[in-house]
Amino acid sequence: MSAVPALVFDDVALRLGVREVLRGVSLELAPGEILALAGANGAGKTTLLRVASGVLRAQRGEVRVLGDPGHALAPRELARRLAVVPQDVSIPFPFRAGEVVLMGRSPHARRFGLDAGEDVARAREAMQRLGILALADRSMLELSGGERQLVVAARAFAQQPKVLLLDEPTAHLDLRRRIELLAHVRDFAAAGGSALVVSHDLELAARVCDRLALLAEGEVVAVGPPAEVMQPRWLREAFGIDARVLAGPDGVPLLVPQFPPARADAGGGEIA
Repeated sequence: MSAVPALVFDDVALRLGVREVLRGVSLELAPGEILALAGANGAGKTTLLRVASGVLRAQRGEVRVLGDPGHALAPRELARRLAVVPQDVSIPFPFRAGEVVLMGRSPHARRFGLDAGEDVARAREAMQRLGILALADRSMLELSGGERQLVVAARAFAQQPKVLLLDEPTAHLDLRRRIELLAHVRDFAAAGGSALVVSHDLELAARVCDRLALLAEGEVVAVGPPAEVMQPRWLREAFGIDARVLAGPDGVPLLVPQFPPARADAGGGEIA
């Protein structure tokens, strides 16, 4: 008997106002798999994650989380199965970083609240894993954008979900932190979890994902192993760019964008 998919988008469509943001998206995320999602700005990537997390409801089609329709799951049960690392981290109150990570344990709270021993230990473990335990007593309002992003990622790991949804999780991180965070996502998948990662960094995503899906104007235009998807035809359709694709020494594709020629009327010249 085959394993139940971790996450399924079945012909998902959504219109926001007059704009059709998602147009019949069908994707499947297997247990233990990392699927990267890429596309131009406005392609529908973040909207798709919001539909998966229950923030938005598809007008057609269905999202299934571990075999059950996501919209039919109680919020607490959905949070036990699925955790989100959003692109924009906005926590306008002076919570300490450790308190924010501990919030990830709320889906597992017993009738009379969190377990002071186990839940605190899980939260500390997640912060230790991401190298931010020293931030535990710092106010979120004092932290840099990258530090806040790592705190929210630690909250998601502390939640112990089966599925992680990550929306540009490395956007505010330096190169070392980017590599470390994605390595933790890879470890999460190796332990049986599944991750859907939105990323603009195709080359870095290709190093950790099992498959890559490209979105263009709300539709999936290509999905498969990174080496098959990162081809000039699909890059042109998804991003509107021309690029050469080289094979890296470890087999991971490398992109060489073709820049348009410089324009003589683009400004510059002498300063009066």
